[in-house]
Amino acid sequence: MRLFVPLLALFFLTSVGCPAPEDPVDDDTSDDDDATEEEHEHGTGELDTHLHAIHAWGDTEELALGTHEGFFRTEAGSDELVAVFEGPDFMGLVHDPFNADRYWGSGHWGAEGLNNWGFAESTDAGATWTEISLTGQADFHAMGVSADQEGLVVGGMPGTLWVSDDAGRTWEQNSSPPLVNDMEVEDPVGPVMLVATGSSLDRYELPAGTATTVLNDMATAIDRGGDEWLVGLSDGNLLRCDLGFGDCAPWDGPGAGAVLHLLADEEPEHMTVLTATAQVHHTEDSGATWELVVEGE
Repeated sequence: MRLFVPLLALFFLTSVGCPAPEDPVDDDTSDDDDATEEEHEHGTGELDTHLHAIHAWGDTEELALGTHEGFFRTEAGSDELVAVFEGPDFMGLVHDPFNADRYWGSGHWGAEGLNNWGFAESTDAGATWTEISLTGQADFHAMGVSADQEGLVVGGMPGTLWVSDDAGRTWEQNSSPPLVNDMEVEDPVGPVMLVATGSSLDRYELPAGTATTVLNDMATAIDRGGDEWLVGLSDGNLLRCDLGFGDCAPWDGPGAGAVLHLLADEEPEHMTVLTATAQVHHTEDSGATWELVVEGE
């Protein structure tokens, strides 16, 4: 069944300006004895909150962080993190592959009376957000976007996958796999999803709801990196696979718990990961060494 957002609801869309809080200060002065860790160019930023997602910040080399207390970013040459937008708990956060300044988010915002924030959009690199649809209804903990079709976004709640082909203005409800740790759109036709279940990586075809196993590895995260798929595993290690999963190269992870989210850049030896210990690590040598970039709780 296709659900249309009533035109009247557009009257109530709320665009919220970014406050100007003081930036969190990194007070970590301890030395790291791990030989595989190196000092990152940003230093090690600290946040006294939980981390949910990592993305590129706009078209820069900085990182955007979806957290329990808002949207933060790194700052080159600094060990302090910049609060871009504070308030909502970003349980889900995705970056539009077609517009570097556009993000979509979901989660909670108790201070605004929104236990379920719904589906929100930022078109200015996270500085302001507008509730687009499903306000008070949706709390997407897993979200995915298509790198092949603009505006195709998928949000997951227990038992249901919500699919929109118009950037969240209208939605179709579909059945969901029982376990969804992370997901991405493999093919916009359907669409066909890649779902990291914690015990495998599965291909899930919509709207039929047909699932087939792609990898038997204990996949906890999946992300598209150009012409490759990045797969995070429950043991903290990684796979870098071609688009057809015919060849997967194993990488050593940072040794900081299961991988929850991954991010590639233009260099094939580079990768950034968010782990279950609320740490963000970066490698520039295919996992031989890792740099601690951000540490949360």
